[in-house]
Amino acid sequence: VSAADAAGAAGSVSRTLVVPDFYKTPLVMSGLTVLSASGVLAPTAKVKDDPVGLLLMRPPTTAREFARDDQLVLFAELYENQQNEQPHMIDITTEVRAEGGRVVFNNAEQRSSTELQSERSPAAARSGKTGGYGYTAQIALKDFAPGLYVVHVEGKRRDGNVPAVARDVQIRIR
Repeated sequence: VSAADAAGAAGSVSRTLVVPDFYKTPLVMSGLTVLSASGVLAPTAKVKDDPVGLLLMRPPTTAREFARDDQLVLFAELYENQQNEQPHMIDITTEVRAEGGRVVFNNAEQRSSTELQSERSPAAARSGKTGGYGYTAQIALKDFAPGLYVVHVEGKRRDGNVPAVARDVQIRIR
């Protein structure tokens, strides 16, 4: 990515982008999308037909530093690639960990694989339905002390038949 202004100042950043193979493992998690109440105040590129922004009523943010009066919303999807299995439960948890690993926020939800049965039909495959569990968590930051935190989201099958999946995002509260 590179940018320049009218006065001639310019800069660039280079980064390797790894695109995961979402069909390789039995349980896969998308990246975490972070939204914040203050995010509506920041300049944000509009994405035509952005499903996350429409679903959560605010645009995603790339910010990772937030004020204590802000509120975060996390969005992720978990996908199962094994079909025709016995019904089972998926546990999805979010923890916010302070420096030193102390858990200061916890949210847990359970989903049943039966939620996806209609989405795995041949008609659903033709229509482009994904077969994923959408997950959101809201985190009010008012009780967090200023400092660094790690937001950890994990999904795992309750029967333990496949490895758990997780994503981490570091944030700073000021």
